[in-house]
Amino acid sequence: MAQFERELIGDRVRDKIAASKQKGMWMGGEPPLGYRVQDRKLAIVDSEAEILRSIFRRYAELGSVGLLRDELEAQSVKSRSWTSASGRLSGGKPFAPRSRRANMATIRL
Repeated sequence: MAQFERELIGDRVRDKIAASKQKGMWMGGEPPLGYRVQDRKLAIVDSEAEILRSIFRRYAELGSVGLLRDELEAQSVKSRSWTSASGRLSGGKPFAPRSRRANMATIRL
């Protein structure tokens, strides 16, 4: 009986999260570069979005993540930095090829 209750609660939580996402609500975590959370939805940060657009344009021209990384490092372009609720500082580091590939696969110009 207890296992059934646990499964039922899990199903309800999954359904609630899916319904919230369907409504376009941000479900937590640090938003991707170029966005901020406003009223539980993602809003575009124009200054960061322009940086991303220029990175994508340059990647399309170069066709190489490695060459792009070298250019970004030479220009001292870094990821967004933020402070967590617990006070831990994160981000503010050079773009890593892996994270850049993930961004390029998921963000449209």
